[in-house]
Amino acid sequence: FLLCDTDRVELRESKNGILESFEHVGSDPVVKTISLADGVLSMERHISTIYKKANEEGKKRIAEHWWVDENGDPFKAANLATAPTQGAAQCPAVASFLAWDRVDELKQTINEIIQQLHSRMATGGMQVPIDVTFVSSLAGGTGRGCWPILGFLIREALRENGFDCFPQGYFYDQSCF
Repeated sequence: FLLCDTDRVELRESKNGILESFEHVGSDPVVKTISLADGVLSMERHISTIYKKANEEGKKRIAEHWWVDENGDPFKAANLATAPTQGAAQCPAVASFLAWDRVDELKQTINEIIQQLHSRMATGGMQVPIDVTFVSSLAGGTGRGCWPILGFLIREALRENGFDCFPQGYFYDQSCF
């Protein structure tokens, strides 16, 4: 399991729930977590810091893949009601930016999970296809903002490690009920 969220409390509760669910069958699931907003108290400050540190090529990429104003300054999500560590505040752009910002950590964690898969598989046979299931809410900001990035990273990492990947997704949008 790879759990990814901006809300630390929900992340911890979800991990504990998964571990408790497998406890009665004596299974030891791999559960890795990534807190996208770890250490980010203000999106405005975080985005400004990244933008200021970027070289010209980096600023060009930000301009191509992020919202910028007429002066070329990036959108900073300044009016979020809460700190990003408490959720993406119904703003998928927040989670998207944080996921791209933590792409190296995401890749490392995904590779750790793949290594765990390798160590748990029988040896001497063919590489079995891996079923990847995405479960995400589309009603808020975090799931809607980061699942596409996670999907691409997971598919890329599995293929680089010789696995065929057959993804499927379950996406929930409470607002339509």
